[in-house]
Amino acid sequence: MALGMLLVAVRLLKKRLPPKDSVKMLEPRELKGPVFDLFILGSIFCVAGLWFAFFYINAFARTKLDLTLEGSIPFLLVLSGVGIPGRLILAYIADHYCRPLTISLVVSFVTSLLLYGWIAIESIASMYVFAVLYGLFAAALQSMFPAVLADLTLDHKKIGTRMGMGFAFSSFGCLIGGPGGGALVEAGNGTYLYGQVLAGSCGILGLLYFATAALLHQRKAKHIDNTLADNSPQFTNR
Repeated sequence: MALGMLLVAVRLLKKRLPPKDSVKMLEPRELKGPVFDLFILGSIFCVAGLWFAFFYINAFARTKLDLTLEGSIPFLLVLSGVGIPGRLILAYIADHYCRPLTISLVVSFVTSLLLYGWIAIESIASMYVFAVLYGLFAAALQSMFPAVLADLTLDHKKIGTRMGMGFAFSSFGCLIGGPGGGALVEAGNGTYLYGQVLAGSCGILGLLYFATAALLHQRKAKHIDNTLADNSPQFTNR
């Protein structure tokens, strides 16, 4: 499916900027920017917490709600299906009413609260409510990643390189949320409390990194605007 969609995109998309003479997959000097580094660290933690629910919602339903394998599958289907409107609606809001990073701050906070709230779920109805809400906000958080990364890049010629580096580094969060969460479930003798706490705490850490990156980016952008204003020619009426 991914290959088919990418082939369509290759045929339809047009380059907005002329290609550079050379394209680097990795530019270490980009890692010297604190805004980029903080955002990537936040993404690693958010991804680590985000995917725990996707990996273990079915197993939780079987072991804690006494459902069969067939009875637990709808939770994952709901969790994934509601992600479609979640991605579209919040992306539209970010595009028209606020910056993408603002949406990321909100949805990362909500997903963290939902992961902590998952601890108290003891009924099938509550599990469906969790699947719907979490699916909406978790999908929005994932879809905001490239938009935020582009918005935080002041030099648009570096967006491609930064996007590739950002996805590469943040992917390591998946190695924490899945295997790490599973190890905690095993350490807890089949209980999901430790994994749920890890997932929620990772989301909170990601939120803190996002907030710090937002503050530094705002200061940097303001400094650039002031510099440009100071260097602009002044005209007076005679």
